[in-house]
Amino acid sequence: GRAIPLESMIEDIMLMKQHNFNAVRTSHYPNDTRWYDLCDRYGIYLIDECDLETHGFGQEDWREWTGNPAKDPTWEKQLVDRMRRMVIRDRNHPSVIIWSLGNEAGFGVNHIKMRDAAKALDPGRPVHYEGDYSCIVADMYSRMYAPQKEVVEIGEAKIEKKVFDHLQAKEVPFLPEVYGKIPFVLCEYVHAMGNGPGGVKEYWEAIRGNPRCCGAFVWEWCDHGIPKMTEDGRSYYAYGGDFGDHPNDSNFVCDGLVQPDRTPSPAMAELKKVHEPVLVEAIDLKKNKYRITNRFEFSSLSGLECEWKLSADCETIESGMISLPNVVAGASVEITVPVKLPACLVRDYVLEFVFTLAGNTLWAERGHEVAWTQFELRDAVSAPIPVIKRPDVEITEENGRVELVGEEFAIAFDRATGLIADWEVSSMPLVEAGPKANFWRAPTDNDGGPRGGGVAKEWRSNGLEDLSHKLVSFEIAKPAKNQKGAKRIVVKTNVGGPVVKSRVECTYDWTVFPNGDVELAYAATPIGPWRCETLPRVGLQMALPGTQDHVQWYGLGPSESYNDTKDGVRLGRWMASVDSLFFNYIYPQENGNRTDTRWVAFSDQRGQGFLVTADKLFNFSASWYTQKNLTDANHTIDLVREDFVTLNLDIAQDGIGTASCGRGPQEQYKLKVAPYDIKFRFRPIRLDAQSPMMEARR
Repeated sequence: GRAIPLESMIEDIMLMKQHNFNAVRTSHYPNDTRWYDLCDRYGIYLIDECDLETHGFGQEDWREWTGNPAKDPTWEKQLVDRMRRMVIRDRNHPSVIIWSLGNEAGFGVNHIKMRDAAKALDPGRPVHYEGDYSCIVADMYSRMYAPQKEVVEIGEAKIEKKVFDHLQAKEVPFLPEVYGKIPFVLCEYVHAMGNGPGGVKEYWEAIRGNPRCCGAFVWEWCDHGIPKMTEDGRSYYAYGGDFGDHPNDSNFVCDGLVQPDRTPSPAMAELKKVHEPVLVEAIDLKKNKYRITNRFEFSSLSGLECEWKLSADCETIESGMISLPNVVAGASVEITVPVKLPACLVRDYVLEFVFTLAGNTLWAERGHEVAWTQFELRDAVSAPIPVIKRPDVEITEENGRVELVGEEFAIAFDRATGLIADWEVSSMPLVEAGPKANFWRAPTDNDGGPRGGGVAKEWRSNGLEDLSHKLVSFEIAKPAKNQKGAKRIVVKTNVGGPVVKSRVECTYDWTVFPNGDVELAYAATPIGPWRCETLPRVGLQMALPGTQDHVQWYGLGPSESYNDTKDGVRLGRWMASVDSLFFNYIYPQENGNRTDTRWVAFSDQRGQGFLVTADKLFNFSASWYTQKNLTDANHTIDLVREDFVTLNLDIAQDGIGTASCGRGPQEQYKLKVAPYDIKFRFRPIRLDAQSPMMEARR
């Protein structure tokens, strides 16, 4: 049968420690005793949870929990026996700091007996039970998936409400004078299913903002997909329903931070960042004054080394070390970094602090990065544009095609659709299709996933999954006075779904310059009644030739990020293949987005391609799989690799949130149904002869 070997446990604990996790809840039963030995040795706090869950008894009415053993005295002996055996077995493990009476078992008299048995055997450790909403037996107030705002209110003991008291079988006041005197813990708070979770930073701001808040536990560590192989030898991870099993819970067990083979999801970088034990804050950027705070509870910072690095356009030009030994647990120290910005104004300057292990540990070697912080000191000014005399762009029209031709390029528009039909530079095709308006994303698990619910259901009700594009007007317009030699085309379309009254009016204002630059002022205005609060995304989608599979960008990276999952990524200049931009979630879904992009360049292996900039920060993603394929696929083996690259250039996307089990995106991360606009500029580029950083500034 399936078992967890010691080597796998060690791999798990190493990954946890390396990503700044310091606690595990053994939900929902005591674990293998070897795990406790490892937690003692490596340093992991444990909530040791009794094997009691009677979830099914509360399905019809969670207030009654009809027949629930927890409140049936005839079950007292068995439940107390389980609690006693756990405490007796594990009480000599220093890693165990809290006993838990079980999970989702309602509340009854037997919980009181279990608590009494635990205290009799081990009076020193506190007792936890999330279902004890009146805090009758628990030494701490525990909740699952409380929203961030409520965590703040609980921490400040400002919330007053009624809770259902299972012993009295009625609602009773839950007063600050009760829960406000005991610690608060989120025994589950975000759901690590598929792409996500989002909004983790705000949870930890709330937790750190009040000393009564102990911390929070991610649900859960590992995806539980089972390896399976197709008849033609392709491997994938199977889940509920893939074995002829009915009923099933589909992919709901694929909800971990690491995949079954322990490949970390992009969320691991996010959690490592918000967990990091060192905080750096700017006191005065102009005077190079900063504050370093030790977030450890017991240790000084003597086990870490701190290096500062000054970079210009992502190249380190100066660095130094900072002494940390005297920063004790909970203390702060103010420092001045001996750095002076160069006079050069055409480069971006960023100061970064990096904290690494000063020596080898059981879980990582010296040099392992524990924490980091970046400060943007000065952005570059625009670089001058070289004045090179080029012939004016010529425009011709024939057989429904409007063609614009310059010295080394040709762009043809289709009058029937308003879209680009051909775009060539030096006889090389630059674009195969698009760009055209795009408002859909392949639903994430947090959007609704394979269950078809959640916010994705609202999006579909507005027809966003199957949009049609109707040409309204196509105009050859006059360019601006300062755009000498350029040609301008303005296209307007209506974009909408089938049998819905809502639509989006889109304007594509194209200007083609003699040097081959193409500027697109794009605006999207939602019209009519909308039955959803948010849009999945607002942007443009295009298809690139398969040869344009080399990518570099200046923005957040290297891994994927979204507006509420971007704390674990850095500002930098990154290089990747289209293959490596993709993250292969067990259930295919939206992935691979990069946020806060300044510029992105796509090229072939010779370095020929194009550069994209904009008048504001933007998102991009590129994949060998179409958006429809990602939407329709149920498993990774359902993905069909195309011979072209699907490129998304987005103004924004809706937040990720954690609504697969928990809360959706916070208000500030929702992409509301509203007008949006952006101005993109596309520039042909040869990376063997031109710097994309400098070309972007021009």
